Amino acid sequence: MNPIIYSIDLGTTKSRILMAEPDENQPFGLKVLYTGECQSHGVRRGQIYNVDEVQRTINNLVLGAEKKLPKKMPASASKVYCINVNGLSIKASNTQMIERDITRRGHVEESDLKAMVESVEYLFSNSKRDEALLQVLPLSYQMDGFDIVNPIGAPGEVFSARFLTISAPTRVLDVYNNCVPRIKFNQFSPTASAKGRILLPGNNNKCILLIDFGAGVTNLAYYNRNGRLNYEISIPLGADLVTSDIAQEFNISKEDAEFVKKNIRVLEKQTGAEVNIKFKDEHEISINTKKLKFVVTARLRELVAYIESALKKGSMLTTLEQVYVTGGGAHTAGFVDVLKDRLETKQVVVCVPTLEGVENNDLVRYSAVYGMASMYVKNNPVQEERELFGPETEVVEEKPEAT
Repeated sequence: MNPIIYSIDLGTTKSRILMAEPDENQPFGLKVLYTGECQSHGVRRGQIYNVDEVQRTINNLVLGAEKKLPKKMPASASKVYCINVNGLSIKASNTQMIERDITRRGHVEESDLKAMVESVEYLFSNSKRDEALLQVLPLSYQMDGFDIVNPIGAPGEVFSARFLTISAPTRVLDVYNNCVPRIKFNQFSPTASAKGRILLPGNNNKCILLIDFGAGVTNLAYYNRNGRLNYEISIPLGADLVTSDIAQEFNISKEDAEFVKKNIRVLEKQTGAEVNIKFKDEHEISINTKKLKFVVTARLRELVAYIESALKKGSMLTTLEQVYVTGGGAHTAGFVDVLKDRLETKQVVVCVPTLEGVENNDLVRYSAVYGMASMYVKNNPVQEERELFGPETEVVEEKPEAT
């Protein structure tokens, strides 16, 4: 029986959930049952700092989702739980070239790739006992010393491949698994690559950087021209620092500062350097728009400098051709301009995709949960075609014939 997938995006300010069934005839291989969100608590800079609050957040998502289902879930239904991981716990490394002799068959088969991945998993488990392997992804392929793109069916004698491994300390994953006693997570996924599965265009033959600019964390995923993930990192700094700077500079609350940050473009269009802002509770503040722009830009330049440094360290800055931006901080005024300046690229796109046939068309907001669930389906193909929430059998009462 195919499981019900609970995909959870645990964020700094907002957490989201997707409940879905595997269905190869639907977009992303998912039949969506429910999507929803709630306020997030207990997470700071991509790390869990208050287990009780995170437990409450996850329970709110899961129980809230189950209550909103149109039909009662069958008692026999199996459940799979996926969640994202962020922050400094994420580690991405490239393996050495792994070789496989295919002289006997003379061409590459799926079993060869599977055997090589198993080899990587075995070597990793023996060398890093305090870390858990989250993903093993192909980086490049060679046949008899020459680069190839699509290996399946390629003729030759010696097939070689290099892989990207993404891991996290087991102690970090144990914290997630201990949050809610009745929930054990089957899959942990870095946020950026999960979003990349949904937001990035396919086969555009460019080196692409996806920047997930969140409230407390900035996640990066870099893809080569073959569309393969080449690098992933999570920087524990985010857009909440811009909010804090505004609050401190103008001596206002963080709630007021967040409102100001979201309305910078509107404020700049008003005449005069000093602008009065009136809030719903009738209190009023005065903002100098020139000072506001300086404060925001200074912090954005610092944040983008960390992104630039990470790309330089991975030797990716010189090959970068296009940048896609998502996350709660993506629309911060000036962020795109600073990216173009520091990363020396004019092709910066703020993600706003839509997809026909998806019940909840807000793919940007729910891209992480869609991505994690589709990743699970890809790694665990549908075993049997059966809808757990199929149409109910209609019972028709026949009236007795008149005598």
